[in-house]
Amino acid sequence: MKDFVRISLETHLFFARIMKEHALFLEAGFVQKDTEWIRRADFFRVQFEDLLRRTVQMSNHMISRNVLRSEELVTEFTINAERKTSSLSGLPIDSRITMAEKNLECGRDFEVTREMVQMVQRLNERAVWLLNGLIDFKERLLREVTNCRMFTANYPLLIDHIMREAKLYRETVEGLMQNQKVCYRNLQNQEEFWNRIMMEHALFIRGLLDPTEEELINTADDFAKDFQRLLEKARKQDCRANEGRSRECCENEMRESERRERNEESRERIEECRERNQERRERNEERRERNEERRERNEERCDRCEERRERNDEGRRNETREAERCGCNERRTNNMRMDERRMNEARMNERRRNDVREERRECNECETRSEERSLQEITLEKTIQLRDFKAAGTQGLLNCQIQSIILPLLADHVLREANHYIRIQEHGYKWQEG
Repeated sequence: MKDFVRISLETHLFFARIMKEHALFLEAGFVQKDTEWIRRADFFRVQFEDLLRRTVQMSNHMISRNVLRSEELVTEFTINAERKTSSLSGLPIDSRITMAEKNLECGRDFEVTREMVQMVQRLNERAVWLLNGLIDFKERLLREVTNCRMFTANYPLLIDHIMREAKLYRETVEGLMQNQKVCYRNLQNQEEFWNRIMMEHALFIRGLLDPTEEELINTADDFAKDFQRLLEKARKQDCRANEGRSRECCENEMRESERRERNEESRERIEECRERNQERRERNEERRERNEERRERNEERCDRCEERRERNDEGRRNETREAERCGCNERRTNNMRMDERRMNEARMNERRRNDVREERRECNECETRSEERSLQEITLEKTIQLRDFKAAGTQGLLNCQIQSIILPLLADHVLREANHYIRIQEHGYKWQEG
């Protein structure tokens, strides 16, 4: 029951904050005439804020150190982001909850009482009830927006995005209520779900930045493409593991994913070949220039010899003797030139063989490194890079150094989700005392 209590509280500490912020973003995005939609969004914002408050009150000394250190609950920017967002939107945000959550301490030999289990169970039941209403609210909103019956400042994809996160929250809590353990398949190794979330974060950032922020837009676009590729690889693995799907569907998805991978690898190899060919052309051009210089010097020598022969007009005999000597020298020179040319050709062939061997060795090393690195390792590395990009962006927004239409709390929101994904990749849901 200790795991039940701990994971329930950790789930609510993370997701209840996420849900209340979803409601806030929706409320801030409605136009003035949609008063009923604004009222419902405000209801869910207040309710999830109260759920988070109650969870924080119960959680001191009862959660793991990994969760607290991950900054998935609160970051260094959260309080300032809340205050700035409240000032910009006019919506109230209780930052006292954030301060209390920031001051939580990890557990050390806590005991689970029957009363505590009952309190957590009631907390789970309330969360599921609220989530049912919030998911229905988001589904109806998405239908209205996609059917062009309603305007909101939020992308339709963002509405679908936050609806999927709400369903994951509900699925997790329902599993805990049925005394099911949090399984590795559904939560720790959920590349398909979280890679899509990270990809869409990059797309949202790209679309909400001012067009003048070209460098940040390009960086966000690169992250979106990276996670698109990871998403395809994760889907291929999931397709192999999922017995419920048809074999034909799986094979088609695998073939399509492999085709994209082959095309990407082919483009990379072609680009590498172009670079190598360019380097070879440059080296050959340098060799041609050196050979041209040698020919010019030889021609100068021949000119000097001709001048000497013309000046040396002392007699037939001397001329003949001088001519014979020049003939001997020319033969020796020609022989030396042939020897030198053979040596140069041998050296060039050896260099070519060395270049080919070096290219093969580098290719083999790259293939070996790629095979050794698992999908999880690559995903973790990319998620950390995206997390750092989000952190820098959040700080830039708070300091008014980035032009965008991104609420500061939305920037901190996606940063916390990246921290959450990193933590479940690195540590899963294993207990670690303080």
